[in-house]
Amino acid sequence: MGSPITALFWAYLYTFVWTRANSLRNWVLGGIVWGIVVTICMDAFEAFRGVLGPLTPTSVILSLITNVVFYALLVAWYLSRSVRT
Repeated sequence: MGSPITALFWAYLYTFVWTRANSLRNWVLGGIVWGIVVTICMDAFEAFRGVLGPLTPTSVILSLITNVVFYALLVAWYLSRSVRT
């Protein structure tokens, strides 16, 4: 993902998605979907800037796993306990 500021931006953006999309009551599903969205957007942004390395199936899978497990699920878990829907 890059920097902590980028991670905070995506977490802040997710609070708007969380509060407006009432269908994301299941924080696990919401975290998985959000992790996939963040990974796709960040890869597209890096490709646009010309700094994205070659994508292999292994790199895509590892990127998805790390973004979902170590970022998006943690954000979704925190929001499920702190933000009222």
